[in-house]
Amino acid sequence: MIRRCYTNLSLFAGRDFEYLPEASIYTEGDRISEIRSGTDPSGLDMEGSLFLPAFINGHSHLGDTGAKDLGIGLSLEEAVSPPDGLKHRYLRSQSRDELVSTMRRGLLEMLLCGITACADFREGGPEGSAALREAAGGLPIQVLILGRPLTEEKDNPEECLREVDRILAVADGLGIPSMTAFSTPFLKGIRKKYPGKILAAHGLEASENILQKQGLSHSAELGKILRDPLDFVVHLTQGTPRDIRKLSRRGMKIISCPRTNAILGDGIPRTDLFAKEGLTWGMGSDNMMFSSPEMLKEADFASRSIRGLLKKPDCLHGSLLKNITWMGADVLGLGKDYGSLEPGAYASFIGLSGTSHAVSGSHNLLDSIIHRTGLSDIRYFVSHGVDVLSRGEWQLEGF
Repeated sequence: MIRRCYTNLSLFAGRDFEYLPEASIYTEGDRISEIRSGTDPSGLDMEGSLFLPAFINGHSHLGDTGAKDLGIGLSLEEAVSPPDGLKHRYLRSQSRDELVSTMRRGLLEMLLCGITACADFREGGPEGSAALREAAGGLPIQVLILGRPLTEEKDNPEECLREVDRILAVADGLGIPSMTAFSTPFLKGIRKKYPGKILAAHGLEASENILQKQGLSHSAELGKILRDPLDFVVHLTQGTPRDIRKLSRRGMKIISCPRTNAILGDGIPRTDLFAKEGLTWGMGSDNMMFSSPEMLKEADFASRSIRGLLKKPDCLHGSLLKNITWMGADVLGLGKDYGSLEPGAYASFIGLSGTSHAVSGSHNLLDSIIHRTGLSDIRYFVSHGVDVLSRGEWQLEGF
């Protein structure tokens, strides 16, 4: 087992982001074994970099990586609603080889953005999930595949269940497109049969007009979210204060994707209320066709947009760094393996340049990281013990 020491760095330790101005990180294989204050002359010199946990992308659609900005200006329904939204027409036009190739490029792009784990809602039935598993092969990134059957329960429940069985033989769970896709008894049956698999769904994303076309109302959609055996819900763009309070009492976990919600004209999720009500919530970049997988951009936009929308600069307290690191990991069920710098966690961390102008003169490093830094500030990135970026040079030639 390879042992390493990364030294001459500062870092944010644990979930409380305790700042250690001079520290060393020790790893064994793909895990952190120890964090010490002070430098170690025998270690690898990190040139005074500021280390933080690698990012968690809580929601993505990698299948449309090859359709970037194809649908700018379209509504949510026109762009991504199944079965005939632009995204789905594009996906049907791709061969399997094309799909695997573009999804692998999407995963490499995530690595270039400092992402060590993601959860992907994978269209295309069992074959779609298998294609993503192939695309992710050998890459130092944890990909949670949340598949989706091609057959709808209402059309053929037996065939739908057979597809689900085939999907869950490959995937980590189901990524449910809407609250009308499966009945509550059907989902409870899946939960009983597959207790270790993830059940996640898009929810409270669409406007009342779109819901009516699906034979649903806002209150009915909320009621189903509260009844269904879901691990987490994505979006909540249309969530009211009362909705969010009810979801908090239910213990529901949330992933928000404000940049894609905004560009689709769908609205801005009430992330201020997620925090106020004590929800466990992370962030995702959503469709690759609309947003880059840059979690720093996602958190910056989330922080600024809600303050501007509400005209309340004090509606959020504390840095959103936790929501793209350890709290995002908690939503995905990844626990203490990801999202924090502490012994036992995966050796997945980012080193921001020690000479970065973005944080020079900062009086609040955690907020400066979210509001000012970007990809150009990342000098080191280790994911699962693998050097992805070293001294500003990408190490992805072998992938």
